[in-house]
Amino acid sequence: VWAHFQRICPLRLAVELEKDFFGEGIFAADLADPARSGILINGLRLGSPADRCNQLATGDVIVEVNGKRMEGVSVADYKDVVRSAPDSKLRLVIEKAPPPCPLS
Repeated sequence: VWAHFQRICPLRLAVELEKDFFGEGIFAADLADPARSGILINGLRLGSPADRCNQLATGDVIVEVNGKRMEGVSVADYKDVVRSAPDSKLRLVIEKAPPPCPLS
């Protein structure tokens, strides 16, 4: 028997960070999957606010920053939004990476 499982509603969560001197600490990349939108978290700077919050991981997707949707936004534009935040606080809405699918 073969079954196909597709997550209908991806797990999303809101994360609040306070930037430090170096920013939020997210290494960002454009998504390679045209069916999804947002900014891919390609890594976290060790000891950064993003790393210390213990909620973010490589493979997660940023879909919103301080109320601005990241649909169709380039990495450069994402970084501009982060830099131009009026204070040091960021509110990110994250779509969690799906867990690895075990093969039986």
